[in-house]
Amino acid sequence: MNFHVVQGEALTASDLEGRESVTTVEGQELQIGSENGTLTVGGVPVSQSDVEASNGVAHVIGGVLIPESFPRRVSYDLAAQSNSGAISSGVEGTVTFWEYNDSQTLVTLSLDNGPTGASVSHPAHIHNEGDGEIAIYLSPLDGTNRNEANDGTSARLVDRSFDTLAGFNGYVNIHESVENLGNIVAQGDIGSNATGTLGAGLSLVDNPTTNTKELTAQPNNGDFSNGVPGQLRLRELTADQTLVTVRLDPDGDGEFGDGATQATVSHPAHIHGSGGGIQDYLSPVDGTDPRARSSQIVPNSVLNSDGIYVNVHESAANLQYVVSQGDVGSSSGGGGGY
Repeated sequence: MNFHVVQGEALTASDLEGRESVTTVEGQELQIGSENGTLTVGGVPVSQSDVEASNGVAHVIGGVLIPESFPRRVSYDLAAQSNSGAISSGVEGTVTFWEYNDSQTLVTLSLDNGPTGASVSHPAHIHNEGDGEIAIYLSPLDGTNRNEANDGTSARLVDRSFDTLAGFNGYVNIHESVENLGNIVAQGDIGSNATGTLGAGLSLVDNPTTNTKELTAQPNNGDFSNGVPGQLRLRELTADQTLVTVRLDPDGDGEFGDGATQATVSHPAHIHGSGGGIQDYLSPVDGTDPRARSSQIVPNSVLNSDGIYVNVHESAANLQYVVSQGDVGSSSGGGGGY
């Protein structure tokens, strides 16, 4: 790609300082500016200028230039937090904002060493810097079972633009569990409070297909003895990935996103194969999340398997109680947000 190349003239740093912008071979306009006395190109600081090259002059910059027509991403480190809980040393991780469309951003979480091995799910939120209140619920991370089916990640499509989140005045917390929210295991500043790592975003498919499948309430002997109805939403993401969203309907009124399950646990969810084994871990649903949903990015190869179904459980401690269940596969329904 040539969106970092200016053709026809060898521009030195002093030449650039006298301009507001330059036009690249790709036809994109790169803004020229200054930040704390340092020359910037496309908003990225120049770390080494006027490097002689065989085809002109090169300038080394401290980031990635991404044309406006390309989706973007920005990642922030989450530092391990010492605490008095079961994961006393905390864990390290990463939160990434992926540009999805003009009004939505895909937020993913990952733990550096995969699942923690704890018998709980780890809720996560974006908090306001000023008052510390939860601004956005993220999808929890399933801490159980370090295996190939559980990669210690989660995803959430939030109703904020990429630029809004990239400039958000706040931070991300990952907690030990819903029951023990006071024990923070990972934390990191985001947006206007931190310098993130910018990069190219996902190669999203055009006009993605969205399918809906009902999850039926399953009577059981647990705390949710009548089960909890829900829906499974499958939206094409890239050529080989799908965003799978579990949406629960605790009051059974057919409306989704109108209340939490009011449980002090998260509800694990899995994709099961025809033989009953877990093929992929979905993100658990936080029992305190007002929208009662979670998402995960899943390979299409998993969804294309025969005889697969989804189980949503009461909790990591009570996996024997299935509260919601539904088949995966061809389904009716379409469009709409998450």
